[in-house]
Amino acid sequence: MIKSLVVKGLWGRYDYDLQFNEDVNIFTGSNGTGKTTLLKLLWYVYSGNYEQLATEITFKKLVIVNDTNTIEIDRSQVESRDEFGVLIEQVIRITSTNILNQKSISFETTDKRGRIKASFERFLKKYVGASYFFPTFRRLEGGFSLQESTDLINALADLTTRMSKDKHRFISSSNSEDIKALINEISSDIRLKQEVINAEFMSFVSQNVTGSQLPRFTKELRKKVEEKENAEALVKEPIDNLSKYIDQFFWEKSVKISDNFKLGSHENEISIENLSAGEKNLLSFLVYATSLKEGIMFIDEPELNLHIEWQRDLVATLQDIAPNVQFFMASHSPGIYAGYPDKAPWFDELVKSPKPEKSAVVA
Repeated sequence: MIKSLVVKGLWGRYDYDLQFNEDVNIFTGSNGTGKTTLLKLLWYVYSGNYEQLATEITFKKLVIVNDTNTIEIDRSQVESRDEFGVLIEQVIRITSTNILNQKSISFETTDKRGRIKASFERFLKKYVGASYFFPTFRRLEGGFSLQESTDLINALADLTTRMSKDKHRFISSSNSEDIKALINEISSDIRLKQEVINAEFMSFVSQNVTGSQLPRFTKELRKKVEEKENAEALVKEPIDNLSKYIDQFFWEKSVKISDNFKLGSHENEISIENLSAGEKNLLSFLVYATSLKEGIMFIDEPELNLHIEWQRDLVATLQDIAPNVQFFMASHSPGIYAGYPDKAPWFDELVKSPKPEKSAVVA
């Protein structure tokens, strides 16, 4: 969980000092107040995408506090630019202090035109958990066939691969194949857990059925059956939750994942490939939140392609599915931020604009 962010000299103009909620944080306000920039900045540091941070976002200093560490990045010390004002190199200091034992680790490097050593990415991401990032330009499959647009599909897949690191996923496309693959991952995890439950139950039966006193064994068996049923219900909860929300959101239809597997209880089925763009966008949020379990989900403009009623229900639904996930969203939709006035400060009022020492140059 990210607890706070202090950033100085964002784009050479803005200072922010933000405290975050452990459940939901919604960035809203006028265009150009830094909502998406801060969303990206948080994820770049959290996921270890330090090269993207250095090349895309200009700032002097930042301090991010999470559950276990304080990470400080100082870019204000020494820099040189060419005759056109383009940044050539700068000295960057990175310090991480462990909150539990107060041990600190510091690095200093010279960054030449954004080429950052991989060791710094490893250094930053070793202290954090899993995360998902949904950019605003993500492809929402539906309505038009893109089979012939293989260049676009391949470009998005390549971008996803380059930006994703270990347990940190960059979701540039909400398409049916990705969603099905993720549902299959969830289902496979459930099957493995069910096999363990069944094996433990059968082991109990085989060890006690021979030579046991029947009344005593019957009583213990009844207890074990109840424990097995409760354990299986808990294991199946992720899929049951998905089915519950399919029934709630989708119009009297279940979503067919494969010939023998569907989400929802309605007899009327629709193949996942035939869902609308909005339905796939919503389904992708539900499925990714289910798979994340613990970590942070960053969503830029979650309202894309969603009806206003779905926008109103989205945040509460994601919280119900993933109560151990921290959410960061940047949104222009009153359907999303109006329901959370204490978690959605207006960015126009947060921005502090000190007079810059010199004209800002975007690296």
